Amino acid sequence: AKKNMPEKNENYIYYPQNSHDLLIYLSEFPDALVFAGGTHIMSQLHASGNPGPERIASINGIKEYSKIIRKEKFIDVGSAVTLSKILNIGSPVINRSVIDALSYLGSPSIRNMATIGGHICIASSFSNLYPPLCSMDAQVELKSLYKSRWIPVLKFNTDFATSIKPMEVITRIRIPHTEWTYEVFRKVSHNRSQRISAINFCGLAKVSKGLISDIRFAFGAVRPTIFRSRTLESEFMGRKLPISRKEVEPLLNLLRENLNAVTDFYSTTNYRTETAARLIQWFIDELNNQV
Repeated sequence: AKKNMPEKNENYIYYPQNSHDLLIYLSEFPDALVFAGGTHIMSQLHASGNPGPERIASINGIKEYSKIIRKEKFIDVGSAVTLSKILNIGSPVINRSVIDALSYLGSPSIRNMATIGGHICIASSFSNLYPPLCSMDAQVELKSLYKSRWIPVLKFNTDFATSIKPMEVITRIRIPHTEWTYEVFRKVSHNRSQRISAINFCGLAKVSKGLISDIRFAFGAVRPTIFRSRTLESEFMGRKLPISRKEVEPLLNLLRENLNAVTDFYSTTNYRTETAARLIQWFIDELNNQV
């Protein structure tokens, strides 16, 4: 009993052998911090001088959380899979936009430790992976001892918080397997010296016989939540390529009206809004070049 009762300002670390052990532990100690690479958490604690939570559950030894499984219609990526492992597998197994988003993240040593589950748990739309995962309709599995549920990544991060409930853990991220004609991820900073971007963008498009059969846009770092407008996407669907700039302009105005970008230390509302419009115009220009 003493082992499970840490002294004040001490961290007790539990190393479950499998998912069931972890979920039992979390049902007993719902305030325990689930820990994998810990790159973001440790930097936050170091900066604040906070000793951190009393109880930590490490998932590094849980094999089922460290696997990538490819099925016909989707790819399941375990929450403890490191960013380096995903990058090493590369495309076409993992979507090009995901690979590009991860390549911006930290140094190789950081990527060797950081995990996809941990990255998603950073409750910020600045996180690189959110735009590609949201645009692809990826889902997160959240599991507790008594039940599991799936939630779209688009709804997982809500206004600087995540949808994880006490006693739950992310087990895997499911990415639909879709062949896109063109896909891209871009980061844009207002100032080149800034490490944090003013806007992150992912664009995906599928073209069949010169017509856009599917198109997706997602923006991160423009406001607390990811921006994706299915109304805007539907306006582009079914259009024949090439699309003139005159045709695109009214759709960019629709974006401007609905983006609701914020002003903060990194950039202004106007800069973010106009940069988002330019990114979509650039994406359509690139798509025109594919035909």
